[in-house]
Amino acid sequence: MSVASFFIGSVYPLTQIYQHETDKNDGVISISYKLGYNGTFVFSVYYFSVATVFLYFISISSISR
Repeated sequence: MSVASFFIGSVYPLTQIYQHETDKNDGVISISYKLGYNGTFVFSVYYFSVATVFLYFISISSISR
C-alpha cells in the first residue's frame, strides 16, 4: 500500500506543472508551484526512486519465503 502511495505521489505533482500561472493568478499554492518546474521533476524522480526501491525489497522478501 505504501509503495502505491509513493508511485502516486511521484506522478501527481507532474500533472500540476501546466497550471503554475493559473495557480499564481488565483492565489492557489500547490506543491508543484512551491517546488517550481525543475524542483517538481526532482521531487518526482526522488519519490519514484523510493517507490522502486521499496518494491524491489518487497519482491525480494516475498521470493525468499
